[in-house]
Amino acid sequence: MTPSLSPPGPPDSPCAVCSQPIGSGGFSRTKTGEVLHIRCRSEELPRAIEQQDRAGLIIERATDLVEETRRRRLAQPTTPTRQHDRCPVCAGPATLTDLRPHLNWLNIEDCPCNGFFVWTPLLDEGRLRRLTPEDRETLSERIRHLPGTESEAWLATRDGTVRGALILRTVRPDGPR
Repeated sequence: MTPSLSPPGPPDSPCAVCSQPIGSGGFSRTKTGEVLHIRCRSEELPRAIEQQDRAGLIIERATDLVEETRRRRLAQPTTPTRQHDRCPVCAGPATLTDLRPHLNWLNIEDCPCNGFFVWTPLLDEGRLRRLTPEDRETLSERIRHLPGTESEAWLATRDGTVRGALILRTVRPDGPR
């Protein structure tokens, strides 16, 4: 008795690749039980190898990106940096504490405004540098007279974009609720 090339299968079963009936031609059955034309299986093999190669390249690139991110994080300071500079609102002498990379906030202390936090994208994009002297004075006054003597002042924008309306809050806008 000669062994059969293909295990028995119903002749009208659809091929898992092309969805055409198997018919009486040669077919192959996968480990999961799918039935395929031999021709379709032989065409799928190069595609599968190509996809495997592509997946390998993607994994390699992702690994490189993870390593690059790790190196960058190690290069960044882990503790906030403090420096003596000028207040970005009133331009008076101040101590600035940069809370990045953990938080996008700069703490302004020891300035005529009485101290506040500023959302760093406002500084990065130059938004506060473009304020008129009158707007700076108004903003400084509002920071100084924020309701409540123990309140913190958080300078951000109403809509969370750099171009949005400036707003002072007594709690960090992006903080835990």
